[in-house]
Amino acid sequence: MHITDLNGLLKQVRGTTFAQIKAKTKVSLIKGSPFKELNKVAWLNVCLNPIYENSVNKALAKQGSKEKFKAAPLPWGSFVDNKRLIIENKGKYYLRMQINKVSGVVYVDSLTGNIYSESEIKQWLRPRKETQVTVRNFSVENILEIKAFKQKIS
Repeated sequence: MHITDLNGLLKQVRGTTFAQIKAKTKVSLIKGSPFKELNKVAWLNVCLNPIYENSVNKALAKQGSKEKFKAAPLPWGSFVDNKRLIIENKGKYYLRMQINKVSGVVYVDSLTGNIYSESEIKQWLRPRKETQVTVRNFSVENILEIKAFKQKIS
């Protein structure tokens, strides 16, 4: 997908907006894996234009913590149009989103096209750090489909 494909939909985003995306990302595998190149295709329920600091503070409050989290500035790139939605870095665009739920995941061997479940390849995956608030910046090129405002773009 290209940023111009998303412009119409993204212009409608005013505040935090719920959406569904299908995205592809390259998987980091441990040494000795039989796979040369593996991609993860995930179906995600997300919030576009999230306020990360607010989300973390709400999660802390639910845990009974009085601690206040202060988000640091972006470590790379810059927000486009002073919104928290699109990040530009070295000519590439990224869509920022908070992941609410992972609806499904498959792993695709890029060389053979074979599809695997997580249980079939789990031993080759690097351990993931689990967090209560997960904000990701997906390269627009890796977004295969997005649904929001009763529109579907693929």
